Amino acid sequence: FSCGDSFVDARDGKTYATILIGSQCWMAQNLNVGTQITSNPVPPNPSAHQQLDNAVIEKYCYGNTVSNCTLYGGLYEWGEMMNYSSTDNGNPGTTQGICPIGWHVPTDLEWCELENTVETNTDQNCNTVGFRGITTGSKLKDNGTWDGTNTTGFTSLSSGYRNINGSFISSGVDARFWTATESAQNQSYVRFLRSGNNGSLRSDDDKNYGYSIRCIKN
Repeated sequence: FSCGDSFVDARDGKTYATILIGSQCWMAQNLNVGTQITSNPVPPNPSAHQQLDNAVIEKYCYGNTVSNCTLYGGLYEWGEMMNYSSTDNGNPGTTQGICPIGWHVPTDLEWCELENTVETNTDQNCNTVGFRGITTGSKLKDNGTWDGTNTTGFTSLSSGYRNINGSFISSGVDARFWTATESAQNQSYVRFLRSGNNGSLRSDDDKNYGYSIRCIKN
């Protein structure tokens, strides 16, 4: 395997594009592995989750529509994505989670390295939150489906996400990615790319949201 080649996930035969950005080899598509489960809105419970530690990889598909998993990849709660491993903020990280063998869940520091490679001084010390960078997000966003330039080949789609109440929102507006790094007991650092903003947002969120995953090569 040479980064830039496609590779096949031996677990289910799905093929993924890859891209070399700086010294990091990233999937150029969101991970789509596991058995689809139906997300049922359950207001007013703000922390309801349905993915369980049961030896089965479970995914949500936006709108409970399987074709959206094919297009956008699966949506996963943090614990499910991590395969119920503990927090990791190494560079490189070491947590495989539900990524294929030879790949792992990117940490907050690895996301910062990506952003600083894409645009110098986006967040060199990885210690700021909110939208950072002038063109960082735009360079990571696909230019065919929303307002990106995709000059990196990262090709993020505006996939939306699963809210903590079980509903699906923001397709066509947001892309939201987990990191492997906790920020607090029930929260993890995340990255948002958003229509109408060319930056990359670093924040933290409740682990029961359903967000996308990009795996990075060991």
